[in-house]
Amino acid sequence: MQFASTAKQATAILYDSDFGRNIDSVLALALLHGFAGKQQARVSALTINYPCLEAAELCDVVEAFFRKAVTGPAAVYMSAPAIGVPEPHGKPVEAPALVKATLAKPWVSNVTNWHDTAAPENLIRNDLAAQNDGNAVMVMTGAATNLSRLLALHDTAPLIRAKVKMLVVAGDFAADAAEGKKLLADWPTPVVFCGREIGDALLFPGKSIEADFAYAPQHPIVDAYRAYKPMPYDAPTCALAAMLYAIRPEDGYFTVGKQGALATVAAKHDEVIQKFTEMVSAKPVDARPFRKQPPKEEPVPKDGKSGS
Repeated sequence: MQFASTAKQATAILYDSDFGRNIDSVLALALLHGFAGKQQARVSALTINYPCLEAAELCDVVEAFFRKAVTGPAAVYMSAPAIGVPEPHGKPVEAPALVKATLAKPWVSNVTNWHDTAAPENLIRNDLAAQNDGNAVMVMTGAATNLSRLLALHDTAPLIRAKVKMLVVAGDFAADAAEGKKLLADWPTPVVFCGREIGDALLFPGKSIEADFAYAPQHPIVDAYRAYKPMPYDAPTCALAAMLYAIRPEDGYFTVGKQGALATVAAKHDEVIQKFTEMVSAKPVDARPFRKQPPKEEPVPKDGKSGS
């Protein structure tokens, strides 16, 4: 079945994260879905850069929450995409407390074992191959492992150069400094850095959790936020700021220095916070693709003969 559209596709976001280790990594995925609901971005590939099956389960729970809004014939095109997670070499990483506490709620995930996930580097490469040239952006928070393995695949650098506009890195490479240094030396597109000081300057207001999600009796973002720290608290937004810049770099929310470092714009502070809360709390959208209609058939007379 074909879907026809003459409009330029929204930017494809490939999100490689330490999902669930910090609340901002979870909020950033909700922010992405908020923009996707307005057709200003596409959730293209999701990978997790530490070997934790439970983190993939939680990521799938969030994805399922937004998928369930799509009903009717279009729903068959909203089947659960694979989530990339590196398999453990030895003992798996223990799930972060946020992940454990959120999954303790009555959420159901399609991810039940490692066979339900994908190798991150292969998932990213295959996703990039399907993108229009220059229409993808990578957003990364956490370890550089997955992207380093991506670059190690045969003849992948030219593919990245053709498809990816930029790589936006949230935080630092403290988890694997050597791998991060190598990645930056080899990555073939512009790189923008969103330091933790950005997230500390732009706090996500905890009051939004209490006020803006009432449309859903149960919401995975609300459960995750409450699981991360005792309420009330305002959360740093390093990953959200990186995601916002990746999706809307032209909106002037940040400036970019010569070394690719993002900086906040004081006059935009309140506007950025408003955009965070608006998009993170956005209702799932029943996004129905435009279906190309088949040509109309000429009516057949009762005698079964055409009218020619």
